[in-house]
Amino acid sequence: MPWITVNQIRFALTAALVTVVFHFALNYFLTTEWYAGVWLSSICFFTLVFLSGWYFGYKDKAALPLAIAAFRFHLLSFLVFGIISILWYAFAAGYPSSLRSLKISLLFWGGALLIHGIVYLPGRNQRIKGIRRDDIFD
Repeated sequence: MPWITVNQIRFALTAALVTVVFHFALNYFLTTEWYAGVWLSSICFFTLVFLSGWYFGYKDKAALPLAIAAFRFHLLSFLVFGIISILWYAFAAGYPSSLRSLKISLLFWGGALLIHGIVYLPGRNQRIKGIRRDDIFD
């Protein structure tokens, strides 16, 4: 099983692009104090990252079992968002968002990632190519 697949690299690049566009939109909406735009850009960001993960994950299903692929895409999206957000905060002069809100976002996302790992990764040892072992070996 490869450590990282071509589709995961493509997803990471797509997530990076979406994250940069999201930060530009977030910066604009916070500066103009149009908070409905903040919510709209957040919903669009989530939807685009989720759908691109679903698309590239579907293309990757032959290379990786579903539980491992889903966790890896979740981890990749978390890392890409976290790294770009920290760099954006560090180098974007006049960024209206606070470091506290970034930490809270990463804390919630990291908690969801931890729950994902606890719930789904143990089940990967119970399946062979997505089929339960009990169904194969009766």
